[in-house]
Amino acid sequence: MKWSGIGAVLLLLGACSTHGAEADECISLWNHGGPRSAVAAEGFALADVSAGENKAGQWGCGFLFHSRPREPWRIYGVIVENGAVVGNWDSTVTGSSWGSDSPEGPILVTVGVRSDGSLDKP
Repeated sequence: MKWSGIGAVLLLLGACSTHGAEADECISLWNHGGPRSAVAAEGFALADVSAGENKAGQWGCGFLFHSRPREPWRIYGVIVENGAVVGNWDSTVTGSSWGSDSPEGPILVTVGVRSDGSLDKP
């Protein structure tokens, strides 16, 4: 089953349980292959990282990029198999006012975004 679109990314973020080692793996995958230049161009300061199984039993990573309340935000999500990204980094979910039109729910790991779009380790 191929995952794409808003539902897949929100499902991935909402259905994931994050543990330190899983978040570290997601951050490493982002830093070595994620669309960092796009995130750098938007100037995001923070990323909320979610990792775990979605409702279809697929393991994946979700990244919610934002800076401050009332500023733009963007979500990226990806399915991971055997330590490798499956498909493309999906970024169909965005908003213009973090806190007003943003997703809700628990985010367990928040990290800083460097100027090149890579992520700090927690």
